[in-house]
Order: sequence, then C-alpha cells, then structure tokens
Amino acid sequence: GHLRGIMDEKLKLKDRIRTMGWAFRQAWRMDKKILIVWGFLSVAFSVLPAVMLGLNRNVIAIITNFITGGVGSFSDVVWPIIVLGIVLIAVNIANRFNADFFGEIMYDSYCLGMQELMMDSVQKVPPKKFLDKDFNDEYTFIGSRYFSLVQFISSCCEIFGKVFGLISLLIVAFGISPLIFGVSIGYIVIASIFSGLISRPTAAQWVKVRDFYRVAEYYGDMALSPTMAKEIRVYEAEENVINRY
Repeated sequence: GHLRGIMDEKLKLKDRIRTMGWAFRQAWRMDKKILIVWGFLSVAFSVLPAVMLGLNRNVIAIITNFITGGVGSFSDVVWPIIVLGIVLIAVNIANRFNADFFGEIMYDSYCLGMQELMMDSVQKVPPKKFLDKDFNDEYTFIGSRYFSLVQFISSCCEIFGKVFGLISLLIVAFGISPLIFGVSIGYIVIASIFSGLISRPTAAQWVKVRDFYRVAEYYGDMALSPTMAKEIRVYEAEENVINRY
C-alpha cells in the first residue's frame, strides 16, 4: 500500500506525507550511509553556483580597481582566479549529479532492498488471496514497480539540491539588488506553477497503466510465446495478435 501511495495521485495530502515518511524510513533502514553521503553531496554541490558568482564578483572588482584606480597589483588577483577556476570545474562536475546519476548509485541498495521487502511481505499473504483478480492485479503491478523507492529517493536528493541551490542564488541576488531578487522570486513562482501543471498528468499515467497491466502482459506474452506460435499460424491470427500487441 505504501508503494502504491508513491504513485497514486488520488491520495490525500496527509496520506502522501505518511507514504513519503515510510519511504525515507525504508531507505534509512536499507542503507543509511548512501542516503547521508549523497544527500549531503547533492546539497553541498548545489551551492557552488552561488559561490562561483561571489568569487567572480570579487575577481572583477579587483581587476576594475587595478585598471581604474591603480589599486593593488596583478598578484592580488592570481589566487582568486585560481580558486574561481577550481570552483568552475566543481560546478561542471556537479551538473552531472541528477536523478539518473543518483538512481544508478542507489540501485543495488534500494531496488534490491525493495525486492527483498516484497518477498518478505508476500510470505504473509494466504495463497488463496491470489485467486482474487483485483488483489492479483494490484500485487502484480506493484511488484513491477519495485524501483519506485530508488526513483523517489534519487529525485528527492536532486530536488533538495535544487532548493538549496535556489536559496543560495537568491541570497546572492538580494546582495546585488533587491529588484533582481524580486524578479527572481516571481520567475521561480511562475515556473513552479507551470511545472506542476505539466507534470501532474504524467504521474497519473501509472494509475492508468495499472488498470490495463494484466491485459497488456497477456497480449505481450501471446506475441512472444513459442508455445502459441502454432495456434496463431493455424487460425491465421497473426494480424490480430500484432494489432493487440
């Protein structure tokens, strides 16, 4: 039920929060080290663009003062430029830290952990329960989504990183100009609204897939099963099977 809650958009907000809490507890139980390390790195690397902007402003200020007023010397700007270059390299590396990257890192811990959890859970289900069509369809669909936990945790790591990155950039923007800060806030709000409207139908697709999963699996196996090849040829049902596939 908790795994289904990650995908079901019809759940109430409190049920969603309870489901997310369950997911984090499972991730902590399965491998707390990977959760802490990559969660911290995603947040740490997310503030690098703001640090880069601050260093860039400092370098420009030193060069400008030297050119216009003759203040300082070239040696004063050497180390700030070197540090800025190192930060730029780190920013480029951090750009690769997305949900797909985190998913690959966490796959062994959380995908296999969810499979183990489901195998333990099914031991508690009476065999006769699987004769119930609705229960069987639900269990089969959820079993095929064992990777939902790693998707959820990896996406959370990416989202947390982006949130901290936005906060750090907003702090820099406020230090430069309140007007730039206000425009940035407005842009973030509008972009968030549009993103929510666009991504909402995508989440609902998994619910639709669940309703047709058994039928799709049946026709998919029919087209690929060697045992049915003779019957398909005898009854000349190739076109019908292909269309349904």
